[in-house]
Amino acid sequence: MLLFADVDIISDGTVSSGDGTTGSNEIFLANLFAYADRNRPVANDFNGDGHGDIPWRDTGSGKTVIQFFEDFVEVASGGIGTLPAPIWDTVGTGDFDRDRRADILWRHTGTGDTIIRRMEGFAKVAAQSIGGVPAQWHVQ
Repeated sequence: MLLFADVDIISDGTVSSGDGTTGSNEIFLANLFAYADRNRPVANDFNGDGHGDIPWRDTGSGKTVIQFFEDFVEVASGGIGTLPAPIWDTVGTGDFDRDRRADILWRHTGTGDTIIRRMEGFAKVAAQSIGGVPAQWHVQ
């Protein structure tokens, strides 16, 4: 199952999406934005190479994998660990520590506890609890 959609694979407004039911995935050129600064951070860039990457999660086992891309070519993929599913859910990514690499926001579905898992490629640098909010609140 696709963890997140709308990943800019080649840093030019290209968007990918996936079908969580059939496993079908596609990458299509949308040219949604005109970027003036090609040195800006790219969403979901887990290894800091300036190209968007795709995080995947098996909702049955909780195993998480990241595919690294350069343009449309997968250059590497690997597991980054397992958190029990569906108890812990991935709710977003962002460069929370400003190191130009994407990090993962995890949330406990029962308690609302939330952690940021700081990433460098496939490696977890640290995990930091940021507290929790009631379970009926959701990240947008």
